[in-house]
Amino acid sequence: MGIRTLFGFFGLGLLGLGCGKDTVESDSGATSEYDAMTAVFDASCGAGCHTAGSSSGGLNLDASEAADNLVDMPSQGDSEWTRVVCGDAESSSLYMKLFDPAPYDDPMPLGQGASDDDIATIKAWIEGPECDG
Repeated sequence: MGIRTLFGFFGLGLLGLGCGKDTVESDSGATSEYDAMTAVFDASCGAGCHTAGSSSGGLNLDASEAADNLVDMPSQGDSEWTRVVCGDAESSSLYMKLFDPAPYDDPMPLGQGASDDDIATIKAWIEGPECDG
């Protein structure tokens, strides 16, 4: 079984709860999937790694630029991967890099891993209608 298939199987079984929701409930009410995902980025990915001032791997995840830098963009870590393939989390390096082992290089966020809730939030945006535009 290939690594992509193995990760896809694991991800589907463990994280199917976040699929297909148009909004994610927060303390302040409903927010868009994109806003929920960029809040995850702000808390976990933007701490000196993927912000405009310090965009590791050429990936700026600031809310105003994240979608443009993710959707249909090649991964710099492995040219066979695309950062985000809308509708297909298991083919998206952004999603697959959240698991250990990652398909290439280290899993993200570096040194701390992602929570199940954060993984579900990212998957919901990738597989939801907002990803396409």
